[in-house]
Amino acid sequence: MSLLSQDIRRVSRAQSHAAAEVADESTHRGQRREALIIDILLAVFDILREAHTNAHTRELRAQARSLENAVKHWTAVPPSAPQVAAMFEIVTELHAKTVSSAINR
Repeated sequence: MSLLSQDIRRVSRAQSHAAAEVADESTHRGQRREALIIDILLAVFDILREAHTNAHTRELRAQARSLENAVKHWTAVPPSAPQVAAMFEIVTELHAKTVSSAINR
């Protein structure tokens, strides 16, 4: 085997290894965000459990249950990165509404 061939193989292995590390980091980041989404939903449910029942809290609970069901579906069909990002944004907005509602009661 020539030196050039050996160099090409070495570079190819290094590139493959680097690509695998990037993919692993991206997957890990996605899993952390999914776990954070679940934690935020749990916090929303805790706040709503203590809240006085009225039309607004019922609406917030319905939204939270809907999001919870969507996240549960992720075990059957893993979400794409844009889906996780969109869910994160929606869940954080719901959390902000819930906290604001709890403060204003």
